[in-house]
Amino acid sequence: MIRFGVQLGVDAPTTPAELALLARGAERLGFASFWVGDHLVIPDVVDDESHHRAVGGSKRFADRSVAPTSEPLTSLAFLAGVVNDIRLGTAVLIVPLRNPVLAAKMLASIDVLSEGRLDVGIGTGWIEPEFEALRTEPFSQRGGVTDDYIDTMIDLWTQDRPVHHGPHYSVAGVRMYPKPAQGPHPPIWVGGNGAPAMRRAARVGQGWMPLFQPPESVAGLRASLASACEQFGRPPTDVRLVIGCRFGFSDGTESDRPLLSGTPRQMKDDVRRYEDAGVEELHLVTAVPGATAAEILASWERFAAEVLTAS
Repeated sequence: MIRFGVQLGVDAPTTPAELALLARGAERLGFASFWVGDHLVIPDVVDDESHHRAVGGSKRFADRSVAPTSEPLTSLAFLAGVVNDIRLGTAVLIVPLRNPVLAAKMLASIDVLSEGRLDVGIGTGWIEPEFEALRTEPFSQRGGVTDDYIDTMIDLWTQDRPVHHGPHYSVAGVRMYPKPAQGPHPPIWVGGNGAPAMRRAARVGQGWMPLFQPPESVAGLRASLASACEQFGRPPTDVRLVIGCRFGFSDGTESDRPLLSGTPRQMKDDVRRYEDAGVEELHLVTAVPGATAAEILASWERFAAEVLTAS
């Protein structure tokens, strides 16, 4: 049976009461996972076309340059004490923006605090001024930096005396405790629609979660992922495929209606098509500028009542 997670986009509510309301509501409704995004700063000028090319996202991203966005690791640490069963994830943590030792420590702590309910969704990022504001390594090297930082974090999580010497980071002669609650480490989910993200998932991930892919593309995505897994000596069953869909109710008359949006009848048909394609999990990417927590939760409640349980 297909599983569902909920994912907050940019412009999501940020107060403790709002985040708690949403996380508790998602848990009560039976969603499998609750995901938060990552943008530390958003520049005054954003290239919407680059956003669309990078992740298939909205071409109206620049309209959200003043949108509040919670930092994901501190948010998940807070939510670890708010909900009891639902899994908590980053969708996605922009790996090159953070020192890998500090990130590994924070993520391990969240996994311990949540009693092993953390999923680490990762990405390389796409907003160059965001990298410049944080004085990171060059934006052009973000793919290699991401790979090296992830390898550093895995070594810190899994080795008693971690030793890592990579092209962008080295660590030795120190120890890091506590280790994550999940062994050998929290599941790594790689975000991104392109071949580099797919190969990264095949190399180190437990899952790949491209965005906004139609059911007709699933067979091809699975075949490419299986081929990449074999190149890295891993069975394809080691890496799960999850699709993120832009979610929201409407009258369903728009000519370019995103899948898992529109009317309940349209959404039920979309879910059926994904099930027929063999998708095991879908994420409802909820990004409605200006929506309150109560409004977002009401849309999830309607989805549960009119799409998942209605005949």
